[in-house]
Amino acid sequence: MAPCVTAVQKIRRSVRFFAIAESPRGSTKLERDRRKELESYTQSSGKRFADGLGRMFTGGPTVDPEKPDASLHAGLDAYRRSAYHERFLDQLLASSPSPDVVWDAAAIRRSVSALTSDPNASPKAQRLVSEVCARSTDSDLQVTCLRAQAASDASSTQAGAAFASGSAFGQ
Repeated sequence: MAPCVTAVQKIRRSVRFFAIAESPRGSTKLERDRRKELESYTQSSGKRFADGLGRMFTGGPTVDPEKPDASLHAGLDAYRRSAYHERFLDQLLASSPSPDVVWDAAAIRRSVSALTSDPNASPKAQRLVSEVCARSTDSDLQVTCLRAQAASDASSTQAGAAFASGSAFGQ
């Protein structure tokens, strides 16, 4: 029996991808693409547009594929993890009014914990955690959500107090 045409196409595509990634030009492109992806998480669309225009005239920053930027990889990895957990909780909440009925409560707790321990958590992540807490029927999951919300409230209160006292400006 002959293999499926789409399977053969997928294999050829992955072979081409790895061949390109192994070349110096391909690894430079991968590093550049990683940098752009991180910028999409951390910068507004207007700033990215202006930077793109600037790169057209200046040639852009040089990327050395032999020396990958470790902080870039770590930051991108953190944003990707947060995006994964946000997507997971978003899809979970869209699928059922009671999330712990359609999915394992331990997996939901892991996502809630991952989102609340992330220092770059978005307001959407906080909204998702509170919605999971409101809809959940599992007491352990509710406790996890409430602890996470209390921790985020405490950190925002401390930041507000530091700002009000002037210590945020080194005064």
